[in-house]
Amino acid sequence: MVRRLNAYILFIKIKKKLQSKIGTLGLNEFPEGYYVYIGSGKKNLMDRIKRHLRMKKKKFWHIDYLLSNIDVAIIDIYITYLKEDEVVELMENQKGVIPFSEGFGSSDTENSTHLFRLKKESIITSIIDSVEKWI
Repeated sequence: MVRRLNAYILFIKIKKKLQSKIGTLGLNEFPEGYYVYIGSGKKNLMDRIKRHLRMKKKKFWHIDYLLSNIDVAIIDIYITYLKEDEVVELMENQKGVIPFSEGFGSSDTENSTHLFRLKKESIITSIIDSVEKWI
């Protein structure tokens, strides 16, 4: 059986507190710190990730608005065989990970959000370990 990569996790650093208009979600405040965003790309997973890495792009998804800010950087990317909703569930149950911004990136799912704030940077390793245990 061939397994297909289904979802990705963007590890994001917001360098200083900022306010940003996030599409239809309106103005949101983002404290300085570390965040994770969970996404999927179905057949175009790698194209979606490449798009996130570009600074200049048409803003379509909520994450586009956040990533277009100069004080926001993708610091790492993790790709997994897990489905997007499985990764979101893992985040919701991960110690030190806080759901952030209701509706962010989740308008096409039953999840409340796809953006999570980390209490500290070192939680990144715990997240990757949790995802790998599910595979």
